[in-house]
Amino acid sequence: MPNTRRRWIIFIAVNIAALLAIPMFMIYFNLTSTNGVAECALHCVLNLYCPSCGGTRALWSMLTLNIWASILYHPMVLLGAALFLYCDIRAFISIVRKEEYVIHLSRLLGFGYIGLIVGFFVLRNVLLLLGVDLVGDFIP
Repeated sequence: MPNTRRRWIIFIAVNIAALLAIPMFMIYFNLTSTNGVAECALHCVLNLYCPSCGGTRALWSMLTLNIWASILYHPMVLLGAALFLYCDIRAFISIVRKEEYVIHLSRLLGFGYIGLIVGFFVLRNVLLLLGVDLVGDFIP
């Protein structure tokens, strides 16, 4: 029999932390961002996008409900938010039903998400080498 009280405490703590992180991120982004681009070695030295390049701007765009810009900056942020929401809802259902496992994720889903990040990294840099810059950091 799973410890339901402990699971509720963890579930509530994770959700409170997530809800507090959103305004903290928005305040931080407004205070530190001049042009929204952080310095990155791949970005500055090799003129390529790194696998997480655009993630901060994608998160900002998603939080300000500019979904199309979020997808252009880095679609994995929106997909990651959807995955987090799925896990959160699934955990809630598991706790209510008093199931043994709270989060039901397959390894395929985790590795698939990482594969999509790598695939997007390769695709974006191949497009950049062909003269197509979706974000607009390199080609005006």
